[in-house]
Amino acid sequence: MKLSPLLLLHGALGAASQFDTLTEKLKDHFDVHTLDFSGHGKNTYDGNLTMEILANDILHYMDLYELERCDIFGYSMGGYAAVMMAMEHPDRVHRIMTLGTKWHWDAETATREVKMLDAEKMLEKIPAFAEILRLRHTGQGWKAVLHRTAGLMTHLGYTGGLTENDFSRVHIPVLICLGSDDRMVTREESEASAGWIPQGTFRLLEGVPHPLEKVDMNILAEEIINAFTTF
Repeated sequence: MKLSPLLLLHGALGAASQFDTLTEKLKDHFDVHTLDFSGHGKNTYDGNLTMEILANDILHYMDLYELERCDIFGYSMGGYAAVMMAMEHPDRVHRIMTLGTKWHWDAETATREVKMLDAEKMLEKIPAFAEILRLRHTGQGWKAVLHRTAGLMTHLGYTGGLTENDFSRVHIPVLICLGSDDRMVTREESEASAGWIPQGTFRLLEGVPHPLEKVDMNILAEEIINAFTTF
């Protein structure tokens, strides 16, 4: 039996390699695809980052691998990019499931998030995480990823990101998931965004934190399998 395609999208500071374990758990249920967004992982793109560029990365990957239409799971930033892409190309996406996506952006939020992207402070206070990033981003280097992600967040903060009107233009089923232990994303913004999408649904995942590295992949795989077979 031919499996339906499922594209997994990583978050900010992430890479396709983070989904290796999850892919193994999903491969009997889906034709699993992953990608490195521009400037992340092994990708060598060296320009500025915007959500429009990331949304175009999805479209380019689908064209390259001849995926006429697919389901998408987007973690954090990946979920945001997926919804943006579906807003403009609803014929290319069947359904979307997001986890831990920050939907509400303003200048204050962006400033707070950007402060955590200081490479020197990371080396001083969380050197183990800095080393993980160094090994993960071999294309342009981890410090370049931090710098460009800061620019992306600043741009989102000062433009305001997606609006209620934007969400209303997403005409495919979207399941917005949030972990109950997520300290970056609020339930309020997640429920509001799901409510603005005509076929949007919100789901709270008990005990799930924001960092993907701390999420139980068995639980996440089960949620993904259930989601794409029931909604």
